Amino acid sequence: MIEKRPVDAPSSIWWVITYSIAPAVNTINVTFIVLQDKSLLLTQQEQRIQMLIGTIMTMFSIEMIEELKGGNNEGAGNYVNFEQ
Repeated sequence: MIEKRPVDAPSSIWWVITYSIAPAVNTINVTFIVLQDKSLLLTQQEQRIQMLIGTIMTMFSIEMIEELKGGNNEGAGNYVNFEQ
């Protein structure tokens, strides 16, 4: 007997997307756990966050193409994904 799939069950594409982003989610979770260490200095936390940004950019083939200057956007950049 074949069971019917529940109406509220995730679709097949949901599982594919979940599987494909799982490494990034895992990396983010590990970084957040490390950042909770009370002995970390702010500079060390910043380094960890910068490492996380670099790792995610590599995972998703994202490259910073231009850095914005001044205002509230200082340090922000424009990013593009070349693997479209």
